Amino acid sequence: MGTNDLNTQPILVGMGGHALVVRELLESLGFSPKGYLDDSSGDDFAEKLPYLGSESSPEIQPLLREHPLCITVGTNAIRARLDEQLSSLGGQILEPIIHPTAYVSDSASLAAGTQVLPQAAVNARSVVGRCVIINTSAIVEHECQIGDYCHLAPGSVLAGNVTLGKSVFVGANASIIQGIKVGEKVIIGAGAVVIRDVPAGATVVGNPARIIKLR
Repeated sequence: MGTNDLNTQPILVGMGGHALVVRELLESLGFSPKGYLDDSSGDDFAEKLPYLGSESSPEIQPLLREHPLCITVGTNAIRARLDEQLSSLGGQILEPIIHPTAYVSDSASLAAGTQVLPQAAVNARSVVGRCVIINTSAIVEHECQIGDYCHLAPGSVLAGNVTLGKSVFVGANASIIQGIKVGEKVIIGAGAVVIRDVPAGATVVGNPARIIKLR
């Protein structure tokens, strides 16, 4: 039985605004989530989705092996940490989930844990890494390479042949022109227009984008 079998009842990991969006996406695809894991319960979820406990609790570990896990945290570093932690405990991350209104080319490749939200597009021969968020109306054009744990915020655009290293955040309505290479853990501010390569650890803003911080 695959991790996207509708009978598997995925468990959401993390509670917050992004989790609300992903829960609705799962339900639109026909899944019935088992519940959610977090360090504390939340009123927004209590009515419809059971709180199962903390992902670090020993008593939760059997559930991690029985149900596929959907990491519902928007912050890249936390999503990466949870993926590594849960995988080390024998958990299996849910295969990619794609909103019915999104488009993913048959020649594109999505790794486990990736989430493609409403009206987003992933075009021909693009390769998307593990636990990537392609948020509402984000566009990934042809032959892009997106590293693990990236987050493309709503309305962001990657033109053709863009390469993102691991854990890059592309802010809302930011654009990256064709052929640009962006290093790991870069933050691209909302509305930025990236017209040249960006080194790892940089924060860039503006049009054209300029470096304001380098870690």
